[in-house]
Amino acid sequence: MNQNIHRLLLAPILLIIAGCSTPVYYHTDPGRHVVVLDREPVSVLQTGKDQWEAWGGGSAGRPEQRTALFERQIKAIELVSDCQAIHSVVDPDDARKLTATVKCSDSFDETSLSDSLPAISR
Repeated sequence: MNQNIHRLLLAPILLIIAGCSTPVYYHTDPGRHVVVLDREPVSVLQTGKDQWEAWGGGSAGRPEQRTALFERQIKAIELVSDCQAIHSVVDPDDARKLTATVKCSDSFDETSLSDSLPAISR
């Protein structure tokens, strides 16, 4: 019976660990940047060539909160990468996590930030 209890406890622990497998959750990662926009911290981490992840930046509960959250995340990625977000996708399992592809050039144009609003995966 004692062994069965250990197995029952092990399953949720493994699920929690698996859920935190994305690098942006590793708060001690030396490559992680924290950008504070509108008093909301956004964690940003480069995950590959021209690929970035952002997590956090506020609540994603209501539609108007999601829009502000996505704008903060994109702005944070663009500030850290010094590139323009050209495509972004919201994680279907966590609305506070955004993955973006960036395009770097010599002249970064901030006027087109709204063009990179994320597609919401369903």
